[in-house]
Amino acid sequence: VPKGQAFRDILAFEESACQQGPLVEKLLRKILGKGFYLGTAHGSIVHQGGGLQDMHQDQGYVPLPHPPYPLAVLIIWLFSDFSLQNGGTYLVPGTHIDETGANHVRPDVEFEKLVNSEPGLCALNAPAGQCFIMDARLLHSGGKRTAPGTRYGLRNLYIRGHMRQQENQFLGCSDEVFEKCSPKMRALMGFRPYNGLGMVNGNALDPAPRKVPVCELSMSRPEELKQDFDIKHSHLAKLAQEGGGKHIEYLGPRAKL
Repeated sequence: VPKGQAFRDILAFEESACQQGPLVEKLLRKILGKGFYLGTAHGSIVHQGGGLQDMHQDQGYVPLPHPPYPLAVLIIWLFSDFSLQNGGTYLVPGTHIDETGANHVRPDVEFEKLVNSEPGLCALNAPAGQCFIMDARLLHSGGKRTAPGTRYGLRNLYIRGHMRQQENQFLGCSDEVFEKCSPKMRALMGFRPYNGLGMVNGNALDPAPRKVPVCELSMSRPEELKQDFDIKHSHLAKLAQEGGGKHIEYLGPRAKL
């Protein structure tokens, strides 16, 4: 996220930065549901002789057994040609689910046996400019580059709304970078609630960044209770007013900055 606007636009599926970005976003929404987040994002730069990793799942941090659906999706944007010689990602097709839809990776299953089964290990082979989308349950690893030169890619992991992000976007993003992020990018980073999770001061409907900080309150300081708190401009306050509530003052939508 902090590395530049071009990368932020790719993360947010802006078509100006990534081919068919809106279509990719629509597919992720189909897989992960509405309100998915950015779990982590990083560049993938592989020089000759490098790139090899252990076999793993990208949702391997989730205790087994996994539910019968993906909790995360990996997207690789190919900035260079990917092939066996170029260090294309190693994949084991079919290792995420069996013919019944049940997970292959279970507490009683060893990764090595799945790798050695049919169809076996293969390398991602695709030209630069393509996008590879992968169920995070699929066994894979970084591929070793044997050819001269360098292979470039961008690996973005997106997660369901109830999952903890791998990268702490709140600590990893400076105020300066945050101000450059679009509302959509901020939502993907986690500045948006999901089904009651991520609320701010009890407000889970529209917890925008606070304009008035909430400090310690006491009835000996009634004037402080009259400040222009965000809650007074929230949808929650509007619902309370429409329902006849008298404990929350609704002042209408807050003017956008």
